[in-house]
Amino acid sequence: MFLGDLSGKDIEEYDYVALVKVTKVYPVHVPDSGISRSIDIKFKMDIDEIQHYKGDRKNQLIVHGGNYLSEIWTSCDFGMKEKQEWLIFGKADEDGMTIQPCSRTSLYKADDGFRDWQHRHGFKQIAFLDSAFNIDKKQDFPESGVDTMFYENGNPERVLHFRKGKRNGSVTYFFPDGKIYGQGSYKKGKLDGDFIWYFRSGKPATKSSYKKGHKKDKTINYSLAGTESQPSTIIYYNNKGEEIRFQSFSEGADGWYMRNEVIYDHKKEYRESKYFYENGELRSINIEKNGEQIEYKEFKQNETL
Repeated sequence: MFLGDLSGKDIEEYDYVALVKVTKVYPVHVPDSGISRSIDIKFKMDIDEIQHYKGDRKNQLIVHGGNYLSEIWTSCDFGMKEKQEWLIFGKADEDGMTIQPCSRTSLYKADDGFRDWQHRHGFKQIAFLDSAFNIDKKQDFPESGVDTMFYENGNPERVLHFRKGKRNGSVTYFFPDGKIYGQGSYKKGKLDGDFIWYFRSGKPATKSSYKKGHKKDKTINYSLAGTESQPSTIIYYNNKGEEIRFQSFSEGADGWYMRNEVIYDHKKEYRESKYFYENGELRSINIEKNGEQIEYKEFKQNETL
């Protein structure tokens, strides 16, 4: 689960913070009295600490929820498995150091070594924690040339080009099996040009364009529909990289259709949101200005404006 950027206040709320590798997951424990609440379901897991940030050092944690060893699940299960790396936010209770449901605990690296470079889940949180706890992790990049990161299986994870100490040229990310995960380019240290992220199937997941580090034109996010990918959202930008239009699409009885469109005017603080029926007719319109609603109307199908 991802709950946004970290803050110092967030860290204060927890008794234990660490980046860990799961070495063993134990079956779910069910109380003798049975299950009356989802929080009654819990299991133990053994860990190796990769980077310790806060609290006493641990080699075992208690996790509320189900796991893959049991047929018992809850709505907030984390899905821990051996060989995965997790950023843990734990609280002490009578059972020991415990990971509560729906906490800030998040997966950093999958059991096959895959990391979410696209959305950077875990990356920003770890960078914030390193800074907050004065941990220096300087990386030695080449002044000019190629920097390659590898998976444990020997396949490349990321190939990044440098020139005069800055990211310059192509960058390619890979899945552990060697398939391309994402590819784009930098110019003088900033993203520049087209960038495409892919699903493991090889179908596009996201297409964006950049100029001097800012998004331009539009970003298309896709959803998998069977073996194909279909646009699920399209975001349009002005020449400042600001979002000016958002469109979302859903699958209807006769195929995909535009379900919602939002238009922004940042200078006038204007926002117009429309919802549509599957046949393309307007379902509702909501207009806001300066943060206040100035118009809202709903329409029945076949009703004209």
